[in-house]
Amino acid sequence: MKLASDEQLREAMGAELVRRRGADFGLNGFVGHVVCASVSRNTVTVRVTVTATEVNSSGTLDEGWTAARADALTGTLISVLSGTIFHTTTSLAVSVQPRPICPPAEIFIELSVDSALQPPSASAVFRDALNPSIVYATASHTKLFKPSLAASL
Repeated sequence: MKLASDEQLREAMGAELVRRRGADFGLNGFVGHVVCASVSRNTVTVRVTVTATEVNSSGTLDEGWTAARADALTGTLISVLSGTIFHTTTSLAVSVQPRPICPPAEIFIELSVDSALQPPSASAVFRDALNPSIVYATASHTKLFKPSLAASL
């Protein structure tokens, strides 16, 4: 389905996140809210409350939590924009900044997809919701469409 408006993208992304919470997509227990979307820019912003369990002993975002969220959220956006779930990760890189975060803290995870690239490439920027100039982490994610996955079903 071709998404015609920002509101359609926001609703599609929100619905897919809810659907994936009940499946094994790395989103079990994840509560995030899609706050804005742009079809023309292939972007979505998700608001998340970071709790103490998402912060490591150094006081920064936990690298594992950050990688899992980057993987799951950018993968979801790629699926929503492409209309298929038959992708596999070829590259995922995460960089957590040495910036302390004090939970509970509201952050925005800004997701974008460059669909001009093949395979599609996505990025995620984890920003402070109150002071968006503060970046806690960044991630890049490349997926490869696998027709064999679709054929096997």
